[in-house]
Amino acid sequence: MASMANAEEPSRWGKDDRVGAINEITPATVKDAGRLIKTGKVYALAIDTKPDPTLFRVYRVTLRSSEARGTNQLTSVEDMVITSPSIGTSLDGLSHVGRSGVHYNGVRIEEIKGSDGGLKGAKVLGTEAIPPIVARGVLLDFVRYGDRAALTGQAGITRAHIEAVAKAQAVDIRRGDVVLLHTGWLQNEANRPAPSGVPSVPGLGTDGARYLASLGVVAVGADTPGVEVNPSEVPSEFIPVHQILLVDNGVYIIENVKTEELAADSAYEFMFVLATPKLPGTVQSTITPVAIR
Repeated sequence: MASMANAEEPSRWGKDDRVGAINEITPATVKDAGRLIKTGKVYALAIDTKPDPTLFRVYRVTLRSSEARGTNQLTSVEDMVITSPSIGTSLDGLSHVGRSGVHYNGVRIEEIKGSDGGLKGAKVLGTEAIPPIVARGVLLDFVRYGDRAALTGQAGITRAHIEAVAKAQAVDIRRGDVVLLHTGWLQNEANRPAPSGVPSVPGLGTDGARYLASLGVVAVGADTPGVEVNPSEVPSEFIPVHQILLVDNGVYIIENVKTEELAADSAYEFMFVLATPKLPGTVQSTITPVAIR
């Protein structure tokens, strides 16, 4: 699949498509993913959700308990959560990022915000409409096999880096896959929760992003807060990989994925499962992805 030239061009899945690269998932690809389960080991890929003060993103839980009720003296505890859905392990939806106000498949920010200016959330491309992602997952272990220069945050992960690691692991990347990048960044406990204002974070560069999109992947994740290299390869650009994946190709981004256990087990392909909560109007979503092998 060639990358879309810009957001104004219609998607290869039609001008009315609203789910992007999830169209690559078919009953056949789901069955193939299921065949990867050999041991039954399950990997939880999410980190705890915590506040991120660098972007004023809050996470607060308040409890209220009840008096005893009924002859059986039942007591209960209710909770209320105030949070941003973009902290912890999270998925960026297609309404999250645009280019000059134009999002995936030509959807304009005015359509997303609606007549109330967004006061009641996204009117289109909300994360509640994202179908479950059940796919073959591929882990690329850049700590073990990668070019160390690509892990310093001074240069982005390129096509050549990706191809070299995939070859070393003897894995291929197929249409309909979810690709996870293991950089070792989250293994440093000081980086949890991953602060967005840190000066240097390793990640995907624009060349690597275009390459993965050309292979027909559904989503790209990493054990970093933004998946892409920070600062950007071109200093004047701001998170351009997000635009390449989300806007131009409808490829989802999964941030702060806990990849170290997969890497320790050399689990380079597995069944990947993810579903977004039904929170209408959200443009990002806190998630708990799972790998099974």
